[in-house]
Amino acid sequence: ASLDPVTPEDQLDLGYKYLLGEEIAADHKKAAKLFRKAAENGNSNAQFALGCLYQNGQGVEINYREAVKWYLKAAQAGNAYGQFLMGLSLKDGSGVPKDPTESFKWIHLAAEQKVEAEHIEVRDHLLLILTPSMIEEAKRRANQFLLYQGVGSN
Repeated sequence: ASLDPVTPEDQLDLGYKYLLGEEIAADHKKAAKLFRKAAENGNSNAQFALGCLYQNGQGVEINYREAVKWYLKAAQAGNAYGQFLMGLSLKDGSGVPKDPTESFKWIHLAAEQKVEAEHIEVRDHLLLILTPSMIEEAKRRANQFLLYQGVGSN
């Protein structure tokens, strides 16, 4: 594999090799640069990964607001992991003000994709603690998102 990849997929792939130290020496700064390139080119997996680096301070300074910015981009692109972490950020008020309704919307969207059991478990737990009107509003917003996904977004 080239050490100067052109496509977002190859940038993401090499970024993970640098992050994990697979086949090459681990270098979190290089991983972050590659994830950013791929993320700016619209790769939702790279947007999610870059958000994680900002949340954990790997190769970049910890910055929860920047993490949320990238989670939101991934979430809006339909990435279940981005949706889940966007939801958790809103639930905990990490990098954004707490918003239980918007939090449930994103976690519900992630859970509906059935990618990870954890997404479903967290959603089901929230069903027990949120008010019926919050859940109803969150599901309405989730349906709106699905209806208009890709319409007028970047």
